[in-house]
Amino acid sequence: MRAAADCAAFYAALQRPLPVAFRVVGADAKSEHIRRSSETGLLIRQEVVSMLPVQLLSTVLPAGPLTLLDLCAAPGSKTSQLLELLSARPTADREESLVVANDLSPSRVYMLLHRLRYLIQPCLLATREDSSAFPFLKQADGTEVQFSGVIADVPCSGDGTYRKTARLGNTWRVLKAMKLHSTQLKIAKRAAALAKVGGHVLYSTCSLNPVENEAVIDALVHLAEGALEVVKTQVEGFAHRSGLVRWPVMLEGKPYFDSKSVPPETQKLHNVPSTVFATGNPALANCLRFYPHDNDSGGFFCCLLRKKSAVPWEEAVRAASANRMTEA
Repeated sequence: MRAAADCAAFYAALQRPLPVAFRVVGADAKSEHIRRSSETGLLIRQEVVSMLPVQLLSTVLPAGPLTLLDLCAAPGSKTSQLLELLSARPTADREESLVVANDLSPSRVYMLLHRLRYLIQPCLLATREDSSAFPFLKQADGTEVQFSGVIADVPCSGDGTYRKTARLGNTWRVLKAMKLHSTQLKIAKRAAALAKVGGHVLYSTCSLNPVENEAVIDALVHLAEGALEVVKTQVEGFAHRSGLVRWPVMLEGKPYFDSKSVPPETQKLHNVPSTVFATGNPALANCLRFYPHDNDSGGFFCCLLRKKSAVPWEEAVRAASANRMTEA
């Protein structure tokens, strides 16, 4: 992004209207071509980059029944993709599978269910929980549910959506990412705890700010102490850039590359988390950045992680979940 021509192309792309994209649900291989309107659920309006998390996750999901969690699910586009993905599997696998769609806001959960009303399957469970505190679930026999795949499309500043939300330019502030970073990291940590060993977490945002993206992954992998690895992947036919390994953190118009260089008064004023600064982890290059001028799309960030072993905070999450069940 440093080359002048690249920056000019990026800026020019932001000035063009975003193309409208639709995803045609193909759950039934012999379904009629667009036999109803989008109200029936056959035609779903969804931005192209928003389809990427499920597309990437689908490449690493195992055969057989699946347990899938969409931690920040509303308005439901990604959940609908997960349901469609399951619908292509054998009936026996579908009957043993589970898709959990979660959101914190009651109104957003309502929107989620409204959008999925024509796609609802017996395997779908909708929940209303704080994503950063989502508990371990138990089956009727007391068996703990651990997920084959978890999507954490976290709340973000949305600066990648400028092409469809031009008014964002009037309210966007660089420090907004700083305020979101800690929440994003908490959600990512919870996603990692809930995934089964050998399972995957797909972290995504519609932001291009590394404080909300690579910095979160950098901190997550560091805290996991070897339990998580960033998976090298790609979307065939869709251009991407490698994740950043080093980035400046902008504070009061000045770039900082480590916490020690931030003046004490600036640190106190903005409460800057140490985790927003890069550690130089080369694995971050496996993250995927999608720029508006590369695919005539919105801006987006994805990172696919594989869980190699239990994360250090997993038992604390399990204990907190048990306490909630006892109190209930």
